[in-house]
Amino acid sequence: MGSIILFLNIQNFRFSCIIFKRFRFAMNLKISFRYLITLISFFSDLRTHSQDCNKPILVFTKLTQEHIEPRELNDSLSVEIFNDFFHKLDPAGVYFTQMDIKALSGFKYKLDDEINNASCTFLKEATIRYQIKIKRTQHWIDSILKTPLDFAVKEFWYLPNPFTKKFEEAEWKLVYRLNLKLKYDVLMTMHRLFQVHDKKDLSSANFKSLAPIAQEKVKFSYLKKIDKLLNEIALKPTFVQVYFLKAIAKTFDPHSDYMTKEEMTAFEESLSSERQSFGIDLQETSFGEIKIARLVPGGPAWKSGQLHQGDLLVQLAWPGKEAIDLVDFDLDEVEELLHTAGESQGELTVIQSTGERKTVSLAKEKIENTENSVVGFLLKGNLKIGYVELPGFFMDETQSGINGCANEVAKEIIKLNKLKIDGLILDLRYNGGGSLQEAIELAGIFVDAGPMAVIQSKGNPPISMRDVSRGVAFLGPLIILVNGASASASELVSAALQDYNRAIIVGGKTFGKATGQIILPLQETSANDDFLKVTESRTYRLNQKSIQQTGVIPDFPLPDISSLYVNGESALPHSLSRKTIDKKIYFTPGSVPVLDSLRKESKARVAADEKFNNLTNLKELLLKPFPLQEQTFIKTIQTLTGYIEQLHPTDASNTLFDVSIVEKPTEHDPYSEEAIKEIKSSIYIQEAYRILTGVIKQKK
Repeated sequence: MGSIILFLNIQNFRFSCIIFKRFRFAMNLKISFRYLITLISFFSDLRTHSQDCNKPILVFTKLTQEHIEPRELNDSLSVEIFNDFFHKLDPAGVYFTQMDIKALSGFKYKLDDEINNASCTFLKEATIRYQIKIKRTQHWIDSILKTPLDFAVKEFWYLPNPFTKKFEEAEWKLVYRLNLKLKYDVLMTMHRLFQVHDKKDLSSANFKSLAPIAQEKVKFSYLKKIDKLLNEIALKPTFVQVYFLKAIAKTFDPHSDYMTKEEMTAFEESLSSERQSFGIDLQETSFGEIKIARLVPGGPAWKSGQLHQGDLLVQLAWPGKEAIDLVDFDLDEVEELLHTAGESQGELTVIQSTGERKTVSLAKEKIENTENSVVGFLLKGNLKIGYVELPGFFMDETQSGINGCANEVAKEIIKLNKLKIDGLILDLRYNGGGSLQEAIELAGIFVDAGPMAVIQSKGNPPISMRDVSRGVAFLGPLIILVNGASASASELVSAALQDYNRAIIVGGKTFGKATGQIILPLQETSANDDFLKVTESRTYRLNQKSIQQTGVIPDFPLPDISSLYVNGESALPHSLSRKTIDKKIYFTPGSVPVLDSLRKESKARVAADEKFNNLTNLKELLLKPFPLQEQTFIKTIQTLTGYIEQLHPTDASNTLFDVSIVEKPTEHDPYSEEAIKEIKSSIYIQEAYRILTGVIKQKK
């Protein structure tokens, strides 16, 4: 639930004048005195930050040379870079106020000159001010959480919209909002602790008893992250400059970016079907402990026989280096450590369920990246329907074409064909894209020959992208499931097969990204520590139109839960506008399916379906502010939890079909078991099954 709430598009924050009078004098003045004392010592320790002042002009020049819509380095762009830079430094709006940024506004129209002249004056001043403001927030949090929070006051927390976020006008407003955010986080932590303790009576007294430990956990978490941020700024002279370089790139479009070497390594790994790993999936408990949630079958940890699901990970040591105590690390920090580039062996120390402390030596191996794994299932009901989920368009690193996602999907379809399936559902929900070539090849699995899309790169005429492999893997009725998080390559496949009348698109309107990116080294050197992701092409449908900002419109629209936290391309700052091309594309679409009656039936089913109605209720509830009084918070969270549980019931007895995996792994595989549970309980897969059954029966 926390991950759902975090990124919602909800109303902006509103303030209360009555609370201001009470809070401004009781809290703000007390902090100011302690803050002043700290600043005196802090200024004496400020170190000189040395950035590579030539990098900004190198980044801008490279972008101008390669980007499909280059920009001029002028005062207008300077303003955009200035604004984006501060939002990148402080995405949650907890450090800067409008007055803080105004203090540096003398640079607002001069960053183009700074970049051209290879000057770091702005960055040095911004870095110093950033440190000061982080320290200020650190003391506010420490002061607010030194005494028990008051949950008797009728207050609300408005979850911010990340795309319309504005910095608070003055310090008192920022302190007040921070106070509300801390109350919200403490209440949510209390609820998680309540679940861990498995208390049956969610009374106010029972709930309130967890407040002290929850408040300490929130305080520790906030202050630890701030300490880490301050240390990184102090130890990495280029830490703040990285955000400046990213701001320059993002003003060209949302998908261009400056990338460090570490980010480049992570990006390459995300597109691969394999990764170097110890073979463990981790999970953070409500107490902040890091436990092993799953051992990847056949991976190093699994083969060791010494680690088990549920073991608590407490220490990590690399060869020849001091052991790292993980007790105070959060999940993201631990995973970052485990994926440290260049480290292939390590010692993991765990505490097992028996209380025994054990240290295990492991060597990383190339294992399947489960985030990109392709698995086929058979939905056995009135008709036999195949189901294949593709979470990402990973590519074949060997360029031999045998390990890419298109080939993996084809393998699963071949297995399903042997079972004589009547139709197929290809699930591209939450598929954010990846390799363009793999997308072309995947569309080609379902079309014998012809163009799949049109691409226009910088300085070149538009060209047709064709699948070079003749033949199809599946000829029967096909549904593609999509939602608002289906983007880029998944949109290309959906649009192509929709234009060919080869597939019926079901779900929510897709993201709306119709651009292609390449990754280039910033400079051609042996080190190659800096990279640029540059938008250098646009893609178009076979009908000459673009899905840029508009997305692919489903043939059967369904209420989309992803719309709660995905705004789409059109909401992104600096998104490129939609265009069309004047190029005739020759292709032979199939006959247009008659869907009107089936669409009416689906619409009626969705309107009468309790789970889809609960989805609407969930959306409405999440669009409201969260009450910060214990009793009303408890009622809200109980209602919210009830809606979520109804959307994902543990009892799937009412499912239309039984689910069996096409080829059961030889070893116990929790991943497949979890996938089966999700398929059985998914209202989207259920409705796709009904629609496809109707299509098949209509053809008979």
